[in-house]
Amino acid sequence: MTTRFGPMECGSIVQSVRGGLTIGESAERAGVAAQTVRHWLSRGRAEDGDTPHAAFAAAVDDARAAAAHAPMSDREFRGHLAKAVRGGSVGAMRLWWRTRSEVELDDERELDPFAELDAPFTDLPARRRSGVLDELDDPTNER
Repeated sequence: MTTRFGPMECGSIVQSVRGGLTIGESAERAGVAAQTVRHWLSRGRAEDGDTPHAAFAAAVDDARAAAAHAPMSDREFRGHLAKAVRGGSVGAMRLWWRTRSEVELDDERELDPFAELDAPFTDLPARRRSGVLDELDDPTNER
């Protein structure tokens, strides 16, 4: 990892942040320690005037603002959602369950070799109300 404050490193970090990556992810992609980038940002925000660190901090802030207003792709949304689910967010788990497509659910049903055995029991209360299962309740089987 480098600690060099140069145009290649700064440009890579700004571009990654604009693409929606965090400072840590952007730093890693540029080959710079995240703590070093945070130091550059702190220094830039503390400096007055037209210094390279101040310009870098302003560029990162502009990139963050642009990323916050950019439309999120389905893949990006699912990536963030999966990360939140794996982190234990119950709200994210609920959203994940609601956003699953019928195609995904159908694929999983096809993988379950016992799905056909479960089918008769999935809606017992409704079937019982409709009279379909009344013969099971009648010990004499007379109607």
